Amino acid sequence: MRKYLALLVLCLPMLGIAQNYNVTFKVNTANITVGPNGLYAGGGVIGGSNALQLTDADGNGVYEGTTSLNGSAGGNFIFFNSPTGAADWGTKENLTGLPCADPANYDDRILPTFTQDTTLLFCFGSCATDTVCPVLPTAQNYTFQVDLSTLGSTSAYIRGANINNWAFPGIPMSDADGDGIWDITLSLMPGNYEFKYTAGTVEETLDPILNSACTVTNFGFTNRYVTLGSADSTLPVVCWQECTACAPASTGCDELFFSEYLEGSSNNKVLELYNPTSSAISMGTYEIQRFNNGGTNPSTMTFPSSLSIPAYGTYVIANPSSASTILASADTTSTITYFNGDDAIVLMNGTDTVDIIGVVGVDPGSSWPVGTGSTAEHTLVRKATVSAGQKDWTIGATEWDVYPSNTDTYLGGHNSNCAPPAPTDFVVTFMVNTANITVGPNGLFAGGGVIGGANALQLADPDGDG
Repeated sequence: MRKYLALLVLCLPMLGIAQNYNVTFKVNTANITVGPNGLYAGGGVIGGSNALQLTDADGNGVYEGTTSLNGSAGGNFIFFNSPTGAADWGTKENLTGLPCADPANYDDRILPTFTQDTTLLFCFGSCATDTVCPVLPTAQNYTFQVDLSTLGSTSAYIRGANINNWAFPGIPMSDADGDGIWDITLSLMPGNYEFKYTAGTVEETLDPILNSACTVTNFGFTNRYVTLGSADSTLPVVCWQECTACAPASTGCDELFFSEYLEGSSNNKVLELYNPTSSAISMGTYEIQRFNNGGTNPSTMTFPSSLSIPAYGTYVIANPSSASTILASADTTSTITYFNGDDAIVLMNGTDTVDIIGVVGVDPGSSWPVGTGSTAEHTLVRKATVSAGQKDWTIGATEWDVYPSNTDTYLGGHNSNCAPPAPTDFVVTFMVNTANITVGPNGLFAGGGVIGGANALQLADPDGDG
């Protein structure tokens, strides 16, 4: 019987059946201090973050452990320093940007293939192929800065994989001078980092295309990405959800904004945009974002580059199932209008926030209060004194006149102080002396040009003085 079992084992590779081998992992920890929970290999083909505990029996700083793995399949794994459980992924070593990291699998290590019991040698946090660790640079001080002046936020945080293990909301930042620019100085090892900023309880949403200059996207998550050098440094100030500094604030009458918002019964829902300038504005760089029920992932409406709004003109976007009187005033219909009173609406120009209705990431219940009403079951018309969009809803909520539900009489035009006053007609009296002529039998007339035909305005001489 034993003979047949031995023959079966020898034939397994020939039959294409996977065979496991003992793999011993040895990793030098000279560059780290092993935490109280110990050192582990895990992830990928090994398992959770505490799948294989490694030990250092002789106290030389080289931890090791052995497990049985399929040598033909390869796969991924990584080392973890003091994980608290099987899903404590934030404790793994940081290999981001290094040649031994697999960017297609969370920057984990790549397991080689093997056909016998194997010992693999490593240094924690490096690509060394033996247990001799290279000398790593020392930690440096790096200052991170984010401009939240457009949000009016009273708190800000930073979080990241190798910054605070992505714990929410993050490490508190400060704004000592109250200028809306929040900063924090962190002592970190030089290298590559993924991170995000949080304003209050809202984490920024980064677009993998619009924000490609400063982000990296893995497995559907788009995060900020930076390579920190080997000297103390201060990162440039960036705007919330942008890669660059914030655009200058609008001075008024120079940028599109929401001029009307209708959230009525059934599908009677409308957004109206207003051009407060003396020239047509192309819509190609604009988009409207809708955030439902306090969410942070938007539904988006874009516009063709050929579309423009004329000077002092409006553009009405209605729900496709709105009442006929609303559709008669609409320039287009869009599903972006599937909103309720508790949803946030944002007008963007490129990566710049131009105007908002509500607060992104916050669910107010059923609506936000506005004047004598709210964003639910009311029509809101922007006051004539408003000349620009507003990014701070605490201010924006005061800028609307409130009308009953389903009021649609103001659609298609907007009363704004940005527009020049309408021309005013005056009474003009023409008096002409006829001493040099004899007035013919058909009388005397003023006409032509702005007046009209040759007999547009008859002149009379009631007192006979000529």
